[in-house]
Formats: sequence, structure tokens, C-alpha cells
Amino acid sequence: MTDYTDIINLRHSIHRHPCLSGNEGETAKTIVAFLKKCKPDELMTNVTGCGIIAHFKGKKTGRSLLVRCELDALPITEASGVSYSSVYKGIAHSCGHDGHMAILCGVAKTLAESRDKSGNNETEFGDLLDKGDIYLLFQEEEEIGTGAKKMAAELRKKKMKFDYTLSLHNSPGHKEHQIILFNKTYAWASTGMEILITGHTSHAGNPQDAANPTDVVIKLIESIRKLDKTNAFSTIVNFTVGTKDYGITPGNGAVRITARANEDAELKRLTASIEKNVKKIIETENIKFAKTHKGKTEKGAAKNAFKYSISYSDAFPATLNNLSFSALVEKVVKNLGYSTKRNPVGEFGSDDYTYFTHNTKATFFNIGAGEKHVPIHTPKFDFDDNLIPDGIDIICSVYKQIQQTQ
Repeated sequence: MTDYTDIINLRHSIHRHPCLSGNEGETAKTIVAFLKKCKPDELMTNVTGCGIIAHFKGKKTGRSLLVRCELDALPITEASGVSYSSVYKGIAHSCGHDGHMAILCGVAKTLAESRDKSGNNETEFGDLLDKGDIYLLFQEEEEIGTGAKKMAAELRKKKMKFDYTLSLHNSPGHKEHQIILFNKTYAWASTGMEILITGHTSHAGNPQDAANPTDVVIKLIESIRKLDKTNAFSTIVNFTVGTKDYGITPGNGAVRITARANEDAELKRLTASIEKNVKKIIETENIKFAKTHKGKTEKGAAKNAFKYSISYSDAFPATLNNLSFSALVEKVVKNLGYSTKRNPVGEFGSDDYTYFTHNTKATFFNIGAGEKHVPIHTPKFDFDDNLIPDGIDIICSVYKQIQQTQ
């Protein structure tokens, strides 16, 4: 059995020194140092910032595979208690990206060993680099949703095309080592929406003189919740009214939500419905205010007491699987002896991997980290090192299988 001690140690080192999105330089330096030892045919660094691509060429022409992982950590203070905990307060690998990087580094090591020993057939995969091309991509800025779009654009600029693209994620809540497969949708589309409401203040002793947006905000929240469906819903992440000053009646408010849907078209319908509700509520409240304040305010103020604006951020398109490639991956993992589980709905969380899926056969799968494993994006989370051999095993086997696909 292959010894992955060095890969596990690499993972712990990365975990100890996490980097936030847009500032992954320290992590990238560690990854590049390791990859250089694996002697890829081409090593691209500083791709759109901190991104890395290691290219291993086969001896003969064959099919190409791009495998992607993520470089960034989260703005969370770690409380896992492991000996290799983050040395940086407020930054931690609480999503498992350190483990995903370790898996791809393990693939690089396996490819290097396969190349060195191909004449002796001493690796469990035989001669992996007999034909084809495999690209290992380490993406920056996944957590903020900007990295994949930039890197995918750079790949197009360089005219780099791939027959297949693949990515994976650790998945607490499922049996350890179980492979979770998906139908059409892997990750739902999502977008942040900020709805700002502007009225006008008054002295807190004369609240009747203010255009107080409190009722508007409450009605907005109630209307947004009523739009939830099985394939599209919203989460109220924050709402505010006024300030902390006890002498001032509120004159402004805000509702911030994350809207999600299983497909891009459904998300568009959901956000359009929200915008329609906002417009209707504001118009209704303005009519009501004008009737109760006729002649009591400055000219025109009662008619348009409340105004609003809507802005969008953190938008992620839905990540969709190629069904034929997904079936190939399923066949491979079953042949390897892994138990499988199918998720017909997809992950409610979003992922910018979708930008790598255009004009290629792409799929995404999860590896179970244990039914009672601490959830991702929480202070006590730590990646399960037992999943590293699984990821290496599956990626290498999938790459070998696609070279045999007609």
C-alpha cells in the first residue's frame, strides 16, 4: 500500500498556515515547492494571481483531463484542537481545501512515480502516463466566487481546452469513504441581494413625523419568505432599521438575502419576483403615507416618502454535471469497491467550478467524511486525512479509464 505520510504532513503544514481569498501567496509557494519535486512537464504559476497549473504529458496522444482544487481558507477562528491548528487568528481551513490540495499533490506524486517506474510496472496504476494529458489546477478565490471565472478566462486566452474536467469535495454527514454522486445539478445557483429602503427621520418624541421604514422591512421579509419553493428559496442573512441613537426615529432600513435555485433560470425567476414584491410594497406604503400625512410635510415628500434600491453581489451560476462523464466516474468508483450514494437534488451551497465546465465534459463528486463529522464552515472542523488516499485513487483511476473510452 502506498505511503502517504508526506502528503498528510503537507496537508498539516498548509492547514497551519491558511490564507484568505485573494491573498493565497504563502499557500501557493508551498504547493509550487512540492510540485517541482514531481517534475511536471509544465508548471504554470501566478496564474491570474496565485493560481497554479501542473501539466503532465503522456507519451502518446490521448484524452485530456483537468482536475481542480481550491487554495483559499475562511475568515474563521479555529477551535478544532488539533496540534497543527492555524497559527493565524481569524483564518482557518474550515472547508477542507487543505485536504483537496493534498489530494492533487498526491496525484502529482503518483504521476511522477508512474513515470519513473513505468518500465517496471511497479505502481498500482501501471503506466498512468502512457497517453493523454492531465492538468492539476489550484484555484484562488473560490470562497468569494471570483477565482474560477478569472482562471477560466485565462485558460481560454491561452487556448487551453480539455476533454474532461473533474472536481471533488469532502462531505461531513455521510459515511466515511462513501462516494456521493449527483444528477444534473451539483451545486445550486445563488446570488446576494441587498435591498436598501430610504425614508426620513424625525425626533423620537414625534415618530408620526418620520417616514419610518420598519413596517416596510417587516413586510418585505414576510413577502420574501412566501416565495420559497422546493427548487428555489431565500435566506434572510441580515436586516437593519435606523441607528443606535435613541433620540431619532429610523429613516432608513436594509434587507440582505441570499437567493438560491437549482438552475440559473429558476434563480432569475425568484429574484424577479422579489424585485416585483419590493416595488409593490414601496408603492403601497407611499400611498398610505401620503394619505396620513397630507399637508403635514414638505411638498412632494408625502408622495414619495419611501425610496428603494436593489444591488447584487456574490453571484454563482449553477454547477451542472455532464451525465455521461458522471456515469463513467460512478462505474470507476464502484469497480474500486467504494459504496456510493446518489444525491438527486444537488448541494444547496454554491461553487464557482461551473466556469471550468464550458465546452468540456465535467462532473463533481463528494467523498463522505463520516456521519458525525463536524460540519464544514464551523470553528471545530478539520479535514479527515483518511480521505486523501480515496481522492488520489479515484482521480488516477478516472484518468486511466478515460484513456480507454471510445
